[in-house]
Amino acid sequence: TFLKAKWRGGSTNTADKHKRNYKIKTLNEKGKKQEISLLGMREDNNWILDAGQVDLFRLRNRIATEIWNEFASKPYYTSKEPKAKSGVAGKVVEVILNNEYRGIYSLTETMDRKELKLKKYDDINQEFHGQLWKVSSWDKAQFWNIDKDYDNTKETWHAFETKYPDFEDVNPTDYTHLYNA
Repeated sequence: TFLKAKWRGGSTNTADKHKRNYKIKTLNEKGKKQEISLLGMREDNNWILDAGQVDLFRLRNRIATEIWNEFASKPYYTSKEPKAKSGVAGKVVEVILNNEYRGIYSLTETMDRKELKLKKYDDINQEFHGQLWKVSSWDKAQFWNIDKDYDNTKETWHAFETKYPDFEDVNPTDYTHLYNA
């Protein structure tokens, strides 16, 4: 198995940072994605290495996520999808990249369709079976102080970005559930 790493993050992805966050992809010998389980976590080919830049001990994010995983509500559809999770698993690891020690990181799964057990979009009936959005920046929308000004023909609404289903595959999207949350 081979790893492909690239820098990730917004304000944390700058050259002046002493540590950087990475997005990791696992590949086979031919350079194609290869899903594997790392340290007992789910099988996947996408992973995050969180540098914990503002945390001296590099453990705050991981511990906070573990606490969240213990008390967070399960997704409302767990009766149909009992393995759906509302948080990601992770492990604290030491990273060596290209024979250079990079320090302590948190290796985590990604929050995606697979983690949430969202069913694929039904092309035939044009039906959503679940959606996933990402917050791309801080905006009044994160404080739920928003007007009903969404436009389902746009990929973004305030700072919410449609992640699944892929906007280019399914257009228009449906922000109704997000607005009503």
